[in-house]
Amino acid sequence: MVESYQSQVKSSTLSMKRYTSHKEVDAAIIKAVGELNQDTRQRTLAFEGETCKVSEEWYLKHSDNGNTNLVGGYFVQYADGYQSWSPAAAFESGYKEITQEGHQALNESDGFSFGRALELLRDGRKVARQGWNGKDMFLFLVPGSTFQVNRPPLLGIYPEGTEINYHAHIDMKTADGQVVPWLCSQTDALAEDWVTVE
Repeated sequence: MVESYQSQVKSSTLSMKRYTSHKEVDAAIIKAVGELNQDTRQRTLAFEGETCKVSEEWYLKHSDNGNTNLVGGYFVQYADGYQSWSPAAAFESGYKEITQEGHQALNESDGFSFGRALELLRDGRKVARQGWNGKDMFLFLVPGSTFQVNRPPLLGIYPEGTEINYHAHIDMKTADGQVVPWLCSQTDALAEDWVTVE
């Protein structure tokens, strides 16, 4: 009878950084692979200051019977406990690290999509595009609010004291220090050079 794959790999208390793609996984970069322990039939994987043990079957499966060097790739654990290995380039092109606050880690030199920029705006962060030429330009979310009409131009539209629901919207701080309503262009929506502004 074939032993289940999950039982071949011993669970560990290894602390790994959190990543996301269309699914979330735990992962760590493998720094070294130990020799086979003939008694336990396990190998030790070394990470940044930590280790864990894997079965020889796991090692042979992911190293193509020892022909692929696992060092520099990622040891990956899925939500159901399944553990795997991924080459660094493949893993890093498909996953972004998640911070302790639950956000994807942001590397300003890499940039991110407008979808991610919207998530950050909703969280109260400021964002901008690397491609914008104006200094100190950024976007911010103006939360929705309720107020009573007490001045023009709304006094010409509603009676004084009318309660208005002011919808949330995105404003831009321009290079000359003004604040204006912002409307997303096709170029902005498809750009991958969005960054956070502190």
